[in-house]
Amino acid sequence: MSASPPDLGSLQLLTLVAELGSLGRAAERMGISQPAASKRLTQMERRLGLTLVNRDTRGSVLTTEGKAACQWSGVCWPKWTH
Repeated sequence: MSASPPDLGSLQLLTLVAELGSLGRAAERMGISQPAASKRLTQMERRLGLTLVNRDTRGSVLTTEGKAACQWSGVCWPKWTH
C-alpha cells in the first residue's frame, strides 16, 4: 500500500516551518491555531510514514526527510498553482 500524497496546505505549512523555524509562527502565518497546525503536520507524517520535523521548546527543525519533502514541494508548487 502506498502513501497518499500530502495536501497543498500541509506542504505550505511544512515550508513555513522551514522558513520560520517555528510551528507556532508558521500556524500564525497560515491563520490557524498552533494545535491545528501540529495536528495537520502529525497527520502528514503518519500518512507518509516519516518524521518531517523535530520539535522542541526552542523551535522546530526539519529532518532530512522534511528537507527533502520541502524541496520536492518547491519543485511541484509552481505546477500546482498555475
